[in-house]
Amino acid sequence: MKKIKRAFLVAAIATSALVSTSLSAQWYGLPCDINIQPPFVSDPVECNAYGECVADGSGGGVWVKHYCPTGLNWHCIELCCDWPWETEKCCPW
Repeated sequence: MKKIKRAFLVAAIATSALVSTSLSAQWYGLPCDINIQPPFVSDPVECNAYGECVADGSGGGVWVKHYCPTGLNWHCIELCCDWPWETEKCCPW
């Protein structure tokens, strides 16, 4: 089961990686496709931050920046905040 879960997450990350390779600080606040799954992308600069495509109220989406709680980093495989020793230093995408 864990291999299936991991394979699914890797496929999902590969899909979101296409979006997140271009995601940088200037992208926050810009439109995004609300149907992107998963709706999360790694911040390429800040290891404890990630972007989320959220509904903008008009049928579309907008990139919003979130921060993990103090002491945690964004885990780009599990798509959650996690201990730094469980994550890469910063996600490569």
